[in-house]
Amino acid sequence: MTGDIDALIADRVMGWVCQRGSWLEEAVGYHVTLPEFSTKIEAAWEVVGAYKRDHFQISCREGDYMAWFGDVCSGWQETAPMAICIAALKVKGIEVKND
Repeated sequence: MTGDIDALIADRVMGWVCQRGSWLEEAVGYHVTLPEFSTKIEAAWEVVGAYKRDHFQISCREGDYMAWFGDVCSGWQETAPMAICIAALKVKGIEVKND
């Protein structure tokens, strides 16, 4: 499931294009492996950076996380990276059920 979310983030949020199994990022070139946006906080911060124009906020409560871009909210998630990804996809109109 997280691989699917990572691919959606790369495509719909980051604007990367998948070509022959690698991901093309215009300014950088090819990524041989897809960053783990939904599980690694370093990669999730790249997602936050893609929404420079939107207000970003994240909250933690009893080990769960909720992220917002503007008024779009992720709902409570088990990790901060997943909360960031779910909110980012919601901004693009993509609902992902994270079970």
